[in-house]
Amino acid sequence: MKSVSPIYPIYKNSPPVFTVHRSVYPIVPYSQAEKLTKKLVVLGIKAKFVTIPIGKHVKFTKDEKKMWDFLKELGL
Repeated sequence: MKSVSPIYPIYKNSPPVFTVHRSVYPIVPYSQAEKLTKKLVVLGIKAKFVTIPIGKHVKFTKDEKKMWDFLKELGL
């Protein structure tokens, strides 16, 4: 599955990444989001990882401030 993984096409000049992932999700394992964030950090790419507790897809207004803070840090 290397061809569809977001982990492999990351380079030092990749853009900042804000990741939101459920702690339990049946389609994409939580560990993949952890691996993605770890690789970004190792390469020195600005990254923020927010975990949403177990549940279905919903609006994440409680954690939305974290997204806006991340964008402000980037000057956006």
